[in-house]
Amino acid sequence: MKSSTAIALGSVFFILPAATLAQECTPHKPPHEIVVTDQFALEVNSASGAVGDVVGVTVYLRSRIPMPSTRQLNLEIALCHDAAVATLEGEPDYTDELLSLVGVQLFFFPISESAGSPTIPQKGEGFILAFGFSDLYSSMLPIVDPLPLMTVYYRLKGSPGDVGSLTFCDRVLARGNELCIFNRIQEEKTKFPERVIIDYVATENRSGALTVLEGPATRPDRPPPAPPAKIYSQEPNVDEANFRIQVGSAQTFPGAKNVPIEVKVSAAVEYTSVSVPIDFDERYLRVSGFQKHLRDTLVLIDNRNDHSDRIMDTDEGYVVVAAVQKLGTRRLAAEGEEVHLATLYVDVLGLPSEKATTLSVVTVRGGRPYTAVRYAGGVDPETGLLALVAPAATEDGTLRIDDLFVALVGDADFDGGLDLTDAVYILSVLFLGQRSPLCVQAADFNGDQWIDLSDAVALLNYLFLGGAGPPQEAAVCSSGL
Repeated sequence: MKSSTAIALGSVFFILPAATLAQECTPHKPPHEIVVTDQFALEVNSASGAVGDVVGVTVYLRSRIPMPSTRQLNLEIALCHDAAVATLEGEPDYTDELLSLVGVQLFFFPISESAGSPTIPQKGEGFILAFGFSDLYSSMLPIVDPLPLMTVYYRLKGSPGDVGSLTFCDRVLARGNELCIFNRIQEEKTKFPERVIIDYVATENRSGALTVLEGPATRPDRPPPAPPAKIYSQEPNVDEANFRIQVGSAQTFPGAKNVPIEVKVSAAVEYTSVSVPIDFDERYLRVSGFQKHLRDTLVLIDNRNDHSDRIMDTDEGYVVVAAVQKLGTRRLAAEGEEVHLATLYVDVLGLPSEKATTLSVVTVRGGRPYTAVRYAGGVDPETGLLALVAPAATEDGTLRIDDLFVALVGDADFDGGLDLTDAVYILSVLFLGQRSPLCVQAADFNGDQWIDLSDAVALLNYLFLGGAGPPQEAAVCSSGL
């Protein structure tokens, strides 16, 4: 009988079946689709040390597969090592970034040759790690840069000069009576009239190695874990926790790029997790990037209005700034400490009629309080239950957008320089229905108070034929034109 593992997401349970190819393993119900892709990969680095040393390697996830948050996602990793060179030293240290992705819990299965069953011989040494993405953070995918998931520790053995491989292994490790394990992202969705499971199988996983060096052991122990957060035997109420959020403000103009908006938080408790969802008006703003300041901060950006179940205002975009969501028990900040969580960078697309627009801290998903800090607390201090506190106060950010600003004459597309794209932009406005420039005065290259073909021609002559430049380098522009 095929075994499986149950994972709880709040009050919802789902099953992580082993991903298998039909010709090698028992077919799955519901139907499976196998997608072999280079858009998803796992990476592990290498390490070295003397016999007896404990060394750590980091496992990374890279994905360019877009995943909707409304579908269930699972990730299963199988990592094998050379048993002649190393032994697995306990459970990995999971990064806060991994813990922020996990729904409620993850499952770690160490595998050794001695664990094989009489009917199914064990193949290889290593472990299997399986978890389900939380429904909110599954939409963080795709991940452009490798995302650190965990540090895995090994105790080296053998002889100096030995080199053992670290590989993401398929159909090598056994779990129960399952021999076919894929390193995969698994998506579960309904494909009328039945439910379908899609396994995205990586083709470009990057292996590592463990190398045994000469000399005595100098690192016989794992590094100490990060200090845990304070356990609160009595859960503080909203006033006692005094959780506060501050979103910064700025004064800018239409067409401005990368305007910085700071997000700061504070609380009277030692919190282990913080989540700040922010709405903005996508008609006027676009979040173009971010800079993390607090350890392992995660930022989810959605510049589209496709969350009608979460956001009542149909003109709102959405961004979440979070750290150590769900499982973290390591302290992010001391009691009463104000921390700079992140800086958001926004592009200004246009001018509101009131010449100001707001970035508002909100509660989303039908009133469920994702705007929160979590801290280690509960009536039983031994359990360290994660309690949640809604914000006591928020300070929304305001962008005041002036309708007068200075632009470079000729910079029709408002990208900060003069080049061929500006002439193309002018021609597109005249003949292809392109929207008018943010600064009409900047598109008037020859200064005749009209935007026509002669402006594009004069600009091209200036750029490529040594023609005359504009009558003035800069113009005071009005976004109302």
